[in-house]
Amino acid sequence: MIIRGPSGSGKTSIAREVRLLHGRGAAVVEQDVLRRLILKERDTVGGLAPAFISQTVRFLLGAGWPVIVEGILHADKYGPVLRDLVAANPGPSYVYYLDVPFETTVLRHAERPQSKEFGPADMAQWYRPGDVLGVEGEQVITPPATLAESIGLIASAAGWPPPGGPFDLEPHRRPAPSRARRRHAREAAGTVRIVPMDMALAGPVAELMGTGAPYVTARTASDYWLYARLFSALCPVAVLDGQVVGAAIGLAGPDDPGGVYVQDLLVRPGHRRRGVAGLLLAELERQARLAGARRVWLTSEPANTAAHATWTGFGFTNLPGDRIVEGVSVTSDFKGPGKHRAVYELAVTAA
Repeated sequence: MIIRGPSGSGKTSIAREVRLLHGRGAAVVEQDVLRRLILKERDTVGGLAPAFISQTVRFLLGAGWPVIVEGILHADKYGPVLRDLVAANPGPSYVYYLDVPFETTVLRHAERPQSKEFGPADMAQWYRPGDVLGVEGEQVITPPATLAESIGLIASAAGWPPPGGPFDLEPHRRPAPSRARRRHAREAAGTVRIVPMDMALAGPVAELMGTGAPYVTARTASDYWLYARLFSALCPVAVLDGQVVGAAIGLAGPDDPGGVYVQDLLVRPGHRRRGVAGLLLAELERQARLAGARRVWLTSEPANTAAHATWTGFGFTNLPGDRIVEGVSVTSDFKGPGKHRAVYELAVTAA
């Protein structure tokens, strides 16, 4: 998988989030890490970075790992090695170019830690619109596609999370999804819209949550109306062809200023294993980051062992409790007497 684009286009965030959707056993090869951090080399013609990236990717592919390569990766310097990697790869390859306007990249860059290292003048020198590789199947992603939509499109095209079941301990050994399944997932993700909760969606979200028994209990439509009024951005809703197919309810308050609590996350039966949950979580995490939160956290009932595989697969950590139930750490009386819960936390990283 190759994700390219200008500085500030969101490619690093997308690559890292897509890897989280896969779980353990997938690698992210970042151009900046290999060239700037390890080699400390200027990005000039004749440098070591292109060959270094190529050899790293070939080693990982030879070990059976899926690999995500991300970076600006200008076509004149890196095009030959990237095209060779695609041609030599025996499995499916996915190539994306984020064609983001320069003005947008500058605005995004201002919110990143790297803004102290280089500025718009440097970015202008690096910016090359439409710098595609020209390989078969390459897709150009343009605004108004959001970060969450881009993550969902890319992950679902590869079948991450896998349509056939929860994450396993060695996902890199899992057989590749069929071409028809990949196409079906890609079509599904391409038409799903992630929107903030509003009052008009309160009723449909309440109806959706009613399908979540036994582990999700629907509140009343008036509750979701109130969530829309108070926490609309933290309550993303997935809409497909006018139907609500998924929703996440995130809550925040002054007693926990660094955290966003996920009260519920549910995808409608028949639309699961298609990347919708990943879209919702990616948008919720993005909004939590914008709100200055340092963590997203949630709880699960001990008997819900499928949830453990899901949340840890999405990168959440099962926090230590005072007992172990079927391999899951559980905190006694967490939500009241007798209401024992497994607690999961996801650290929110800076953009």
